Amino acid sequence: MSSLLTYLGLLTLLLAGCAPQPNPKNYTLTAPQADALAGTYHATESTKTLIAATGKYESKPASITLHADGSIEILNLPDCWIHAFNSALGLFDTGKGTWSIVRQQQWHVLMCKFPSLPNHASSGPEHGVVTAMISIVGQEAPYALESIISHPDADLAMRFEKVPSAP
Repeated sequence: MSSLLTYLGLLTLLLAGCAPQPNPKNYTLTAPQADALAGTYHATESTKTLIAATGKYESKPASITLHADGSIEILNLPDCWIHAFNSALGLFDTGKGTWSIVRQQQWHVLMCKFPSLPNHASSGPEHGVVTAMISIVGQEAPYALESIISHPDADLAMRFEKVPSAP
């Protein structure tokens, strides 16, 4: 009887360990269509407050524009969106590049590549190309974008919400 209980206990632990990871931030599980993501995303008020609290950045409007053709434009993104938060320099990134949707674990994210960004040397296998991932938040449009700016467990992230298009 005790061996049966031991077996059932081990089986329960094994099955509990195989449970899917929770999705507390509502990261996108199904790859969205490019046209559903296309648009301009502005930093939320909480993101502006977070960035100002570092004392490293002057107040500037930050945005990410995704085009349905796979091109991306960033404007005034604080350099902590790529640099580790504690080593951020207080500079801003503005530039153009490309984006695509890729799967990372069970979620879908934007893989962004920039031929160059003035505040970064190189990141990735292609010399001079800066590569970064931006999380997609939501299971349907309108989506939000999020860039973790510290250790994921610290829960510090810049969030950008889509600006509604004019009718």
